[in-house]
Amino acid sequence: MAQIGVDVISLGGSPLFQHKGFGSDREIMKEIEEETGIPTITGLTAEVEALRHLHMRRIVIATPFPEEVNIRTADWFTKTGFEVLAIRGLGIDRPAEMAKLPFYVPYRLARELFLKTRGADGIFLACPRWPTIEIIEKLEMDLGVPVVTASQAATWYALRKASVKEPIFGYGRLLHT
Repeated sequence: MAQIGVDVISLGGSPLFQHKGFGSDREIMKEIEEETGIPTITGLTAEVEALRHLHMRRIVIATPFPEEVNIRTADWFTKTGFEVLAIRGLGIDRPAEMAKLPFYVPYRLARELFLKTRGADGIFLACPRWPTIEIIEKLEMDLGVPVVTASQAATWYALRKASVKEPIFGYGRLLHT
């Protein structure tokens, strides 16, 4: 990638970093940046930075994942300073199945979780494999809180690392700040 001149390297796979341990995302970013000279992000780091950027502290998390992944996810976000008030997943462990879900599945799960949980100041939709991009603004309008998705956060953070700050409308508060 360094040879072809990319502006940013983006690494996905939050479960990988959760398995490797807290802080492993930033360690790998640093190693790649030192080796290539190219700004590097991970999806997990982007998610944390996006939540911080929107001043979200007390969050609910909706996922397509099984409970064991949800536990690691909640633990990671707790270690980074967020209060995870609730987390719920669909129990899916195959990425191909996640991608086949209709858009209303993450919408309903996030909405229900938020409405049943008192005190949340935002919603995080983990995993870029399920269809969440088209529901961000709808959830924000319906519930009055910021919504961050894995795909949206990675896009936002990569653009920031590439020094692109032009607002993008139609995909939630994060991309127009």
